[in-house]
Amino acid sequence: MRAIFIAFFVLACCAAVLHAGCCPRTFTYCGSTLNVARLGSNCGVELDPQTLYSCHSNEQPTVVKRCANRCVDGLAGQNDYCDGEGK
Repeated sequence: MRAIFIAFFVLACCAAVLHAGCCPRTFTYCGSTLNVARLGSNCGVELDPQTLYSCHSNEQPTVVKRCANRCVDGLAGQNDYCDGEGK
């Protein structure tokens, strides 16, 4: 009986993780940044490398805008941004 309870608990926890969104933290990310972290495939959506996405922890990313030039990784603790358009 205890083994069944443990198995059920583990499955319930895994199901919750699988259904959570793929955003790691609340930041603006380039699609390329999310793809490098292999989060795009976890989202079940194709993320454009030259597009900025708004992310909120454990949610799906939403499009902010497509960068005219290139999308730049703002590095750890910073938002990504479009080159030539300011941070």
